[in-house]
Amino acid sequence: MSDLIQPIASGRILLDEIANDSPRPGSISVWWLGQSGYAIKSRHGLIVIDPYLSEHLTNKYADTDKPHVRMTAAPFRGGELTGFDAILASHKHSDHLDPGTVPAMLGASVGALLVVPKALISHAREMISSFREISSGPLPPCGGGLGWAVPNRQQLLSSGCDVGATPHPIPPSQGGRGPEVDSSERVVGIDAGETIEIAGFRIRAVASAHEGLDRNDYGHHLYLGFVVEVEGLRLYHSGDSLTYDGLVEALGSESFDVMFVPINGRDPRRGVAGNMSSAEAVDLAAVVRPRFVVPHHYDMFTFNTVPVETFEAEARRLPVGVGPKVLRCGERWEVGPWA
Repeated sequence: MSDLIQPIASGRILLDEIANDSPRPGSISVWWLGQSGYAIKSRHGLIVIDPYLSEHLTNKYADTDKPHVRMTAAPFRGGELTGFDAILASHKHSDHLDPGTVPAMLGASVGALLVVPKALISHAREMISSFREISSGPLPPCGGGLGWAVPNRQQLLSSGCDVGATPHPIPPSQGGRGPEVDSSERVVGIDAGETIEIAGFRIRAVASAHEGLDRNDYGHHLYLGFVVEVEGLRLYHSGDSLTYDGLVEALGSESFDVMFVPINGRDPRRGVAGNMSSAEAVDLAAVVRPRFVVPHHYDMFTFNTVPVETFEAEARRLPVGVGPKVLRCGERWEVGPWA
């Protein structure tokens, strides 16, 4: 019997549930995939945020003084999910932009895009190219999963896929502002304050502080969160972040339905950058006042987690109208104006 925390649904059962789910108008379905990963589906599209579905970090740090011992079993592997429209990766760390997950996912959904901080376009391109070099096998017919191969735009065209001018109509960057599209590798770069629309999801990037508001030499933020608007609902996924002066203002004055925020806090003894604690996540929610606040970034690695009960205790301080929502890995949650 495995000691891992088991998802409430996993494998083919969960994959079929996602594929066959039909959200009602004005609603979305949300599945927690573990750590900071979510699948979010509307009646028009499906996006995945920060999926970590491999054993990449466990293998990478197996024989070091910082072992990444997995606590929760992966609900499925990256190459098994098909039919989604985009992956949003908030930053470079492998539990958010996972080289063991993301390329396989792009190989399984030929029209999907990878949205990353603009500072990481080259990194994302190299990650996909490296994965392609060790992949093998011919491309199957269009519309099917592409297995372990990650086709670029030219390969898609050569195999008869109708991908249009770009997989999705995203405006080009002008004067260094706006999303930057690498259509050859299906990568879209976005920076804080910029907005894209994919499959009915309107996505605005917000700077995140992990632990600082770090930028590259071109002034592009290394860490992002995402404000997602779909079906009349507004969501905030923080990525990895602390609270910081100006975050509430950056989120905007319009009301939120859901905030997805980390709770693992920071401890220099861990040797990794920190995040909001449970108390800080609740403090932020008390100011922004979403209808629901959902904790994440816990129960993945033994050295970098906190008991979710800590969040539940802190959540008793939330004001009326703001409710905590603790999901189990693999659990479906329907969000609408009634819920």
